[in-house]
This record gives sequence, structure tokens and C-alpha cells, in this order.
Amino acid sequence: MSLTSNDQAGEKSPETIAMRKKISDGCEKLIWDFFEGGGQVVIYDANNGTQAARQALAEKFDAKDIHVVMLGT
Repeated sequence: MSLTSNDQAGEKSPETIAMRKKISDGCEKLIWDFFEGGGQVVIYDANNGTQAARQALAEKFDAKDIHVVMLGT
């Protein structure tokens, strides 16, 4: 799957949105697997999601008593 000129200009095609979701879901699964295996600290870098998406992610982890700290510049 490759980026279209619209994707490069900032407009996301349905294919790009689906690809980003698949990657994000895969990363999140790795994090859950790590914690379920006894891991204690995860650094999840370069999410670049929306504020709403970051909040939803934090709430999802908080529901499992996992404290999330979001750092940004």
C-alpha cells in the first residue's frame, strides 16, 4: 500500500486511514501482551493521534489500572 498525493498533502484516503488503524491496533496489542506478561513500563512514541484518540487510549488503559503519562511538545 502506498501513499497517494492526497495523503502526502494531508488529506487521508480510506486506505491510509485503514492502514494507520491496523498499525495502531497492532502496536496496542503488543503493549497489552507486554503488560499481561508481567511488563511494567512501556514507551509508546510517535502516535501523532488526535487529542480524542489519546484520551480514549488513556481511558482504555486506565480501566485496567495502568497509569498513562502523555508527553508532548
